Amino acid sequence: MMDVSSSIQSAGSAVFRQLQTQQAQQAADQAEQTARTLRAKSDAAQQVADQAREQARSLRVQSQQAQSTADSVRRGLAGIDSTQQAQNRLVGIYQRVTSHAAAPAATPATPAVVVAAAQPAATTGTVVNTTA
Repeated sequence: MMDVSSSIQSAGSAVFRQLQTQQAQQAADQAEQTARTLRAKSDAAQQVADQAREQARSLRVQSQQAQSTADSVRRGLAGIDSTQQAQNRLVGIYQRVTSHAAAPAATPATPAVVVAAAQPAATTGTVVNTTA
């Protein structure tokens, strides 16, 4: 009877080993499927990260270009302001000059200087205006 009992025990052990092997194979298959799924998710996330990195680089370039444009406009505005100030000063000078030229002289006019040469009395010299 020992042979039968040991045969049953041996058969039971073989079935148990086969069951363990099948369970291990199923666990390995499931782990491999999980790994593939996670790898696909990782690849998708990496692609999104790469796109975000590229978009950030593009935005950085656009930001630098906008800053350069702003700086250029500010320099232009400073030039316009400087030109306006110079124009205002010139207008003020022009107004002072024209108001002095149009106003009657408050001081007596200096007499004209006549330069005479040693020539006949009919010839006179040149008149020089010194009141400017």
